[in-house]
Amino acid sequence: MNKISLIGDVGGTNLRLQLVELPSCRKVSELTVYPSQDYPSVDYCVKHFIESNQVKPDVAVIGICGPVEKETAFCCMIPKWPVVDARQIKQQNNLQEVVLINDFIAAGFGILSLLPEDLK
Repeated sequence: MNKISLIGDVGGTNLRLQLVELPSCRKVSELTVYPSQDYPSVDYCVKHFIESNQVKPDVAVIGICGPVEKETAFCCMIPKWPVVDARQIKQQNNLQEVVLINDFIAAGFGILSLLPEDLK
C-alpha cells in the first residue's frame, strides 16, 4: 500500500520539506525551503507545510542536524530552537508515525539508492 510521506532535512541554514509517495518515491509536492533562523521551531515549519499542501501525509521522517535519542532530537546548529519531539509533531498533525534521525545517517541511507551511473 502506498503512503504519502513527509520527508525533511533540518540544518543550521535551512529546513527542507517535501511530500513523496512511498515506495515509488514519486514527488507529491515541490520542495519547500524554510530559512532556519527565520522560524520559531521545527514543529512550526512542519505544521505550516502540511497546512499549505492539499495532500496530507501519513508519516514523516526528518533528518536533524544533531543528536537524536529515541523520539527527541536537539538541533545543535540552531540554539534558539527547543528540543524536537516526534510525539508532538505526530499529535499536532494527526500523523501515523514520525521518525527523527541524525542527518548524517539520513545521508548514508541516501547513498544506498545511488545507481552506478550516479557515481563519478
